[in-house]
Amino acid sequence: MPPERLHITLLPLGRFEGRVPDTVLEQAQAAGAAVDDEPFDVVFNVLRSRGGSPFGTVELAGHGLALRRLRRLQRDLRERLIRVGFPADQLRAGFIPHMTLHGQGRHEVLERWPLRQRQQVFSGWEPDFSMSLRRA
Repeated sequence: MPPERLHITLLPLGRFEGRVPDTVLEQAQAAGAAVDDEPFDVVFNVLRSRGGSPFGTVELAGHGLALRRLRRLQRDLRERLIRVGFPADQLRAGFIPHMTLHGQGRHEVLERWPLRQRQQVFSGWEPDFSMSLRRA
């Protein structure tokens, strides 16, 4: 699969013939723009296949703590979609994080929302969280 097609689907929003309906696109744009998270690493450490030949898929997958932040991002995006009016019953409850390397399907990138670093990182500096209280 070409690198530009590699992706992680957080929430499938439906199957559409032709073009995505304007309301679905507007809701997805509003929800994506409202996500407030910082960049993080995703670790996939398992290679698996699903579906069998000739139409099966080959995927990278992971489990446990390595995917905790990805799962949190997916839940946040799901909640934001519901807040902007996307029907909750049309959103999958389950989430199996993976990246398809080979398989069927067509996805079109409609928009991107990069996560942004919110705080300056200082090398070698550790914050002091101690506090002293004084009685008057």
